Amino acid sequence: NIHEEIRQRVESTPEESRNEDVHKEAIHQVVGERLGKPTGQVAPVSSSASLDPVAAAQVDLLVEEAMTKDIDGAIEKAKKSNDPAVIDAFHDALVGKLFEHLVDAGKLKYLTR
Repeated sequence: NIHEEIRQRVESTPEESRNEDVHKEAIHQVVGERLGKPTGQVAPVSSSASLDPVAAAQVDLLVEEAMTKDIDGAIEKAKKSNDPAVIDAFHDALVGKLFEHLVDAGKLKYLTR
């Protein structure tokens, strides 16, 4: 379960150091690992705005699927695209959406809105 993996990463950080950045980094690492990206590699931040319209639409559909249906299925589809720009944009967008979702759902118990 991706939520459990993220929680374990966050909890491995000393409690006094846990902040929004720690949570986002944990989400970034877990999603990146599931996408098959090398760990510890910080890629330049890309956005769907710099993608061609077809790729941007693909990223939007993948993020929608990940947030409403099946996160692992969406990750697999992104990997199968074999398009580094789509994978990077999906990774970045999913991290942001997943962070918001987890905070709103109260699953990140150290952060509340």
